[in-house]
Amino acid sequence: MAQRRLPEEFAAVAVHHLPPDRPPGPDGGRPRTPNRVVLKVLWYVLTTGCRWRDVPPDMGCSGETARCRLIEWEELGVWARVHLDFLRLLRRDGELEHETAIVDSALVRVDGAGEKTGPCPVDRGRLGCKYSRTVGRDGAALGVKVAGTNASDHT
Repeated sequence: MAQRRLPEEFAAVAVHHLPPDRPPGPDGGRPRTPNRVVLKVLWYVLTTGCRWRDVPPDMGCSGETARCRLIEWEELGVWARVHLDFLRLLRRDGELEHETAIVDSALVRVDGAGEKTGPCPVDRGRLGCKYSRTVGRDGAALGVKVAGTNASDHT
């Protein structure tokens, strides 16, 4: 079973890349859920596979709040910086191997056409995205690329 508690090692690296917690505005209002609590809920959802709406209320944050913050942090580039930090730590510890890399991808059909879509060669030309992931021999993610479904994995 997946580890449900946020590891301190992960939190120690990730919190440095998160934007600062915002206090309530000048007009007052409800305080924003602290980043560390949201990070704990994100870890829980990703390791257990539960739906956002099934996050236990005693975790201190709703699944919807965590999902919105996940998107916000992705748009700010937080996860890319966290990923690079972990790659740097793996390289420092001699755990990262670049000799062997494996590339795999998944095609996803999309309804709204965005700039990273293309005609799918296996789905009658419908628009879709391709998520390509490169991993090392030990399974460490070396990179992720999003492109149209007609893009080659070689690039």
